[in-house]
Order: sequence, then C-alpha cells, then structure tokens
Amino acid sequence: MLHVELSMEAPPFAYQSADTISIYLVNPTVLVEAVASALNYPLENRWIQLIPIPGTSSFHDPFPTPCRLAYAMAHYYELATVSQTLVAHLAEYATDEAEAANLKNLGSDQVACDAALANLSLSGVLRRFPSVRVPLDAFLHIVPPIIPRQFAIASSNILTPTSVHLCISVSPAVTFRDPNISEGFTGASLMDLAAKKQEASAKSVVARPLEHSGIRSTLLPSKFRLGLSSQPIVFVAVGSGFAVVRALMLDRVSDSTTTGKHVIFYGCRTRACVPYMSEIKTWETKVNLQLILACSSESAEGEDMKYRHVQDAVQTHISLILEELDLNQGRLFVCGKAAMVQDVWQLLAQAKRAQIDQTGVEETVASGRVDEWLRVIQDEGRYAESSGGS
Repeated sequence: MLHVELSMEAPPFAYQSADTISIYLVNPTVLVEAVASALNYPLENRWIQLIPIPGTSSFHDPFPTPCRLAYAMAHYYELATVSQTLVAHLAEYATDEAEAANLKNLGSDQVACDAALANLSLSGVLRRFPSVRVPLDAFLHIVPPIIPRQFAIASSNILTPTSVHLCISVSPAVTFRDPNISEGFTGASLMDLAAKKQEASAKSVVARPLEHSGIRSTLLPSKFRLGLSSQPIVFVAVGSGFAVVRALMLDRVSDSTTTGKHVIFYGCRTRACVPYMSEIKTWETKVNLQLILACSSESAEGEDMKYRHVQDAVQTHISLILEELDLNQGRLFVCGKAAMVQDVWQLLAQAKRAQIDQTGVEETVASGRVDEWLRVIQDEGRYAESSGGS
C-alpha cells in the first residue's frame, strides 16, 4: 500500500473527507523517452507550437504552447495504456505490410486487441511493431489525452485542509523498470514526481510556469456522509478501499461528541498488510471501535484468522449489521473491488429477505419489502458504496 500526501496550496483547494480526486498523473521520464526513441523524436531542446490552420473558425489548444515536446508528452498524452482506436490508427503508419495487417485486425477486434496487447504501454506496442513511424504532427492528433486516475481521499478536511492523503494499492515503482509494460505506472509516476520536486528543492530552482512539479486534478463529491455522531457506522473494505475508512474515522475521532459504535470489516492478504495499524490502535482508545479482519493468504492461517475473505466475515456478522441499520439507524459503507461490493449487497438483501420471511408474509410481499428497505437506506444515505476493479 502506498501512502501519498499532496500539498494543495494554490489556488485554494477545498475538499471534503472521502471525496474522490481525479488526478492526471505525469508519464515517467523513462516512458516518455522510450516512446520518443521508438518514433525517432529528438527531445533535447525540442519545442512545439500549435498553429491553427488558416480559415479554421474555432481552435482550442489541447495543451498550453509553446512548450517542450517532452513536457507535452509527459503531461498531456496517454502513454501508459493503448486503446483499440489508437491501434487502428497505428496500422496506417506501419511500413511493414504484415505489421500493418496485424495492427488493422487488432484495431477492429476489441477482444483480440486486449488479449494480444494486455498490459503493454505505447512503448511496448511500438517495440512489438517496429515499422510504425508516426510523424509528430500526426502523433499529436491520434494519441488520446492522458486518462485521469481516480482515488478516494484518505484524509480529513478538518485535520488537514490543505493536504490531501491518498491510500493506493499499486505495484512497487521498481516494477516499472521496463517502460514497455504498464504495470507499476501509478507508483512510478508518483515516485518520479516526488523525485523531481526533491531535486528542484535541493537546487533551489524556481519552476517555470509551464514546467512545474505539480499535477492537475479535479474533485468528485463523496457519497459517504457521517450523519449524527451517535449513529453507528459499519465499514466493509478491501485494499485501497480503506481510504474511505481512514478519512471518515479521522473525522469521527476528531469529534469529542462521538458516541456511536464503529465496526470495520477489512480484507487483505495478511495481518501485516493492514494499512495504518498504529492509527487504528489510537482510534480504539478514543471511540467504540471493533476491527474484524479477513486474510486471504495461506500464510495467515497461523495468525488466528477466522475468515479468508471479507464476504465471509460479513456473512457471519450479518445479524449485527442489520441490527445497527434497523435498530440504531446506523450506516453501512462498502468500498473496494466491484465483485466484493456486489457480494456484500447480495448478502445484505438475502439476510433482510430471511428476516422478513420469518414474519410469514407472502413471497411477493416479502420481495417488495426488501426492495423498499434497500431503497430507503440508500435514499437516507445510510448505505453507500464505492467500487473499482474486478
């Protein structure tokens, strides 16, 4: 797990705990240089200026110019992944007939494209098809803009209003030694950014306006709201889904009036993988908190773990969750991979159905009551989820 802190100093950046931040990561230098080398683009002192074609009624620069080519490639173009559309375009610039035909086929078949080019960066694709020669002016038009990556904010706006913390499940930056593979891109990008900032600080260099060490970002409002300090909260999370848990627990712990119960179901490989364990221990001394872990790794068998998957833990304690939701007007927040979130939703619906069935009502009536109950807890903000991945 990678902990990242972003300083949001200027312009003023107002966020709420557990908001989602959409970040335009910077392509690492090694990736930019690999793509430029494959296409024979000299980067040293290479500047570009976009000029509208005479007679064009409207022209919007895709990025501020003039600027260095290396800067534009690093900040504004998606080099870590390759879309099917781009593959189809590359076919037009392959000088080898066999390569051109292969690229054309891949560009027309999404399944085949995903299978053949899985986890390859643009550099990796160009290395596999070395006859591709894309003129710079064409490159600036056919390569898509860099894709923003979304992360749940793991910090409290109450405690750190000018600093955004991220809790990211990423491959270590060292796995990005090969720029032809997209794995490790997020970690490498953030590490590269930190290194450049540290280097600039050491040299006391004032960054150029267009070549600063910052990143572009936008905010998406959080679905998670704490409610009254007396209302209990149940969290179910895996991996970087813990970011939401941390942000909201920091808010709760900072509120001296908090009396509600807190239960955290967290799934990971081993106990050692639980992030922010020292903070969790501090929370336990300040609020009513119960941590229930599920460890999937076989090496966790000797750690007195009862559950291998967080869904198993939820199923075992589903009566507790229903009690907090129904009797205490509590809240259930589920964060993590899409499959896990869907499983928890189904477990919740099944448990509620079993509870209603015990009253002896007809099947159609029971189904209607379950649907109504699920709708109500969502409308009241007492159930919220955030999912990503598979």
